[in-house]
Amino acid sequence: MNKELKVMIYSALSLLVILLVAINIINLNSSKYINEATISSQRVALNRLKHPNLTRSSEVGKYPQLKKQKKIKLLATKGTHRLYVISDHKVIYIVNAEVNIAPTVTTINAARGEYTFHVNGNNQGISNNWLNFRKLGYIESPYSINNHRVRGNWIKNKYSLPCTIEVSRPDAKWLRQVPKGTAIIVR
Repeated sequence: MNKELKVMIYSALSLLVILLVAINIINLNSSKYINEATISSQRVALNRLKHPNLTRSSEVGKYPQLKKQKKIKLLATKGTHRLYVISDHKVIYIVNAEVNIAPTVTTINAARGEYTFHVNGNNQGISNNWLNFRKLGYIESPYSINNHRVRGNWIKNKYSLPCTIEVSRPDAKWLRQVPKGTAIIVR
């Protein structure tokens, strides 16, 4: 190889390395990714994510089997309206969620069921397929708030019950399989 060709190859490779480093730095500082899971698993899950609808699952495809997963934890983020299901530092599913609870770290307990009724001052709510985390709150699917049935994109319509993480009906039913003692982080 002649000297000019070698210089061109080294220049191209150097430029490629600089570009890759710059892209990684930008992604590292991006607020749309969480630190608890790999970026590649988050990108895959985000590509499967659908628009929020109370009667449909949050992602395209089947739900992963939670009993086969290792080290499951849940991470709820208020700003992005998401509940991440993480297994061994990989996002296995993202749930569209309305997070109505203060930041905390706790665990899921054994209490779960089909219907729950909430009364908070003048607000009343009925929810489906709930599971409880300590005495702090519930993951559930809203059915009605103040005798008004919840429909469609409940996140956009701002139906909210305090101390809850509200998800779609199919997602709430699937999340009832989350094992007792699973960590949940709310940000």
